[in-house]
Amino acid sequence: VNAENDVEGIKEKLQEFIDAYNGVLDFIKTNTAVNTTTYERSAFSGDYSISTFKFQLRQIIATPITGLGVDDPSLLSELGITTDRNGKLSISDADSLDDLIKNNISQVEQIFNAADGISGKLETLLDGMTDGEGIITRRKQVLESQITTMNSRIKLMESSVDKKMDYYRTQFAQLQAAYAQYQSQYSYITALTQSSF
Repeated sequence: VNAENDVEGIKEKLQEFIDAYNGVLDFIKTNTAVNTTTYERSAFSGDYSISTFKFQLRQIIATPITGLGVDDPSLLSELGITTDRNGKLSISDADSLDDLIKNNISQVEQIFNAADGISGKLETLLDGMTDGEGIITRRKQVLESQITTMNSRIKLMESSVDKKMDYYRTQFAQLQAAYAQYQSQYSYITALTQSSF
């Protein structure tokens, strides 16, 4: 029996990982952008936790895996998967990757699944972001608190504006009444003056 590794199937799985990783970077870029014309800020513009998360993602991809054999690949780039200037991944050397999958699949696997591998690091990072006490939960709590505070301020301002409007309506009504009285007196005096001639 001649058992060969499913090169195309494994490459498809690697491409799925690459697409998912790049998708996260695209999401972060879109949601931290500031429009240079209107200066409109996106949902996470200036959010330190998201910027830190992006940095940590890129650091995981760029850091060599420890505890491997002396001649074993320890970086994705050594598998033929490299990053561009924006940190996005792509298969840049398909021949090298094909060769490793065919002849040294364990070297490909350990990049992801070793004790210090990419999969474990990413899982730890994501758990730190999404678990019950993670960064996202804490950030959500902070934002909800800020929203509650802003809503309270809005209600106070609305109440203040309503009181001002009531005051100005009262003043305007008094002014109208005084003006009506003035008009009445003016008409009366004008009539007296005209009748005396």
